[in-house]
This record gives sequence, C-alpha cells and structure tokens, in this order.
Amino acid sequence: MVTLYCVVVGVAGSAFPVDIDENKSVGHLKKAIKEEKMYQFPADELKLFLAKAGGNAWLSSLTEEVKKLKKGEKTALVKSITQEEKELQGEDPISECLEGMDPPKVKQIHVLVALPPGTSSAPISDGTDLWLSKFQHSEVAKLTLLPTRGDLNEFIGQPLPVKIGLPQSVFQAWSSPLILGQLLRDKLFELNDISPCEFLKDSVFSAAFLYPQVDGDATESAFHYFWDSIIRVVLGFVFRRAYVNYREINICSF
Repeated sequence: MVTLYCVVVGVAGSAFPVDIDENKSVGHLKKAIKEEKMYQFPADELKLFLAKAGGNAWLSSLTEEVKKLKKGEKTALVKSITQEEKELQGEDPISECLEGMDPPKVKQIHVLVALPPGTSSAPISDGTDLWLSKFQHSEVAKLTLLPTRGDLNEFIGQPLPVKIGLPQSVFQAWSSPLILGQLLRDKLFELNDISPCEFLKDSVFSAAFLYPQVDGDATESAFHYFWDSIIRVVLGFVFRRAYVNYREINICSF
C-alpha cells in the first residue's frame, strides 16, 4: 500500500491523500479519487499525471510552484507536467508508474488531477428551487392564456426558457434514443455538475423514463400513462412547489 498526495489542477484547494495498493491500476486510482472527492461523473473521465519535479524527484509542498498550484494557478511547470502525452493510462499498474521515482513521502505532491471539461470540484448542492425561481420569472410562466390548439404543437416544441441542470453522468445517459435522445435532451436539460436539479430529477423524471416512450402504435391507455407520468406530474410539481414557496415567503414576512 502506498499513500499518494493528489491536487486538482486549476481548482483552489489542499492536497488530499489516497491510499492505493501498488499492484492496482491507474483506473483503480481514478475510482478512489472519484469516491474521495464525491464527483458526479464517471471515474474514467479523470486525467492523472505524475507530479515530477525533474529526474526522480516529486514536487515539494514547500515550493512556490505548489503553493500556486493549490491556489488554482496553472504555472508553466504544471502545464508541462499535464501535457496530453504524459497522461497515465487506466490499464497501467501503479507500481510501473512509480518505477524509478523516489519513494512517496509526506510534504510532496505525487499526482495531478485534471477534471473533464465543463465540470467543477465545488461542493454539489441541489438546484431545484433555484431553477423553479428562474422559471417562474420567465416569459412562459407569465402567460395568462394557453396557446390555441393550432399553435400548441409549435409552442410545446420550443426549448425550455430555463433548462433543467443535470449532472454529467445523467446528462450523457439521457441522450440515449431509448430515453430522450440528444435533440429532446438539449431542449429540456443542460449540464450542471455544481447545482443540478437532483430533487426534480429523482422525484419527477427518473421514474417516467424507466418506461418506453409512446409511439404511433400505442394504446389509448399508454397515452394516458404518458400524459400522467410526464406532463401532468411535471405541471403539478411546478405549480405545487411554487405555491409552497409563495406560502413560505408570506409566512416569513409576518
């Protein structure tokens, strides 16, 4: 077992230790880092690099280079270390990666971690209430009359004025033609790993997407189910949640 101190590149924060068996692979190290940092995307999307200071030496925590690294700065040395051709491969054993290097010790940095584009290591918070607040202030929410039957198809075919945030793993999974498909997904949802709408996703959408979508040969009861599970439930959630928030605001004002 070896303890490797890791730092996330481009993000302010301290080094964190990961204990890993040297006989394990870089892929196992990625999984351990994901669990330690509670990231919401697949572990194989992390990119790892050895924090070499030159020769067989590690970056020292006492250097200005590492102090800047912990502030989220990308120095010339960090950019050099994290070049694409230096990325550790998931199938490589840890022992092979450490071969020729000094034994890892405290007050050193051993692994630099690069996050996938569009993600953050910031703590995750639920964004459902924030999304609902923005939606209620959109032009769609201010409509007093529904479109006519002739205009309804075009109206509901528009993208949401405020898209619903999803963590990357779900955002990618729901692009499957068996769930939503990329075109419909992009009309309704956006990638948000910092404050995804977890409550909205879990309580409204997830159960509905476990079932096949309605096609031209579906029965009348299937259409009723589709309406109840997708449209009526979502509308009920939005308006009920809006009423609860309105009530709480008014109670607090007394």
